Amino acid sequence: MTVIGIGQLRSYTRAYVERARSGETFQVLRRGRPVARLQAVQDGVGVPVPLADLRTRPAQVFDRIAAGATVLVTYRGHNVATLQPID
Repeated sequence: MTVIGIGQLRSYTRAYVERARSGETFQVLRRGRPVARLQAVQDGVGVPVPLADLRTRPAQVFDRIAAGATVLVTYRGHNVATLQPID
């Protein structure tokens, strides 16, 4: 599993989401601590968040994840990846 920071995810959002959609899994760090796992959609359960919001408002998205929500990243009306909280 590749480890990335929120800054990297924000800078290269679409590339990381496409890689996750293709089957790669990423551990996402916030302030040096693991907070989420970015991976392909498995069950389609979660709070839908547009890909653009992940890039432009990452703090709000990761606040939801910190509260325990699973986030479905959507692009053009399709679920393309999942961000799951790390326990």
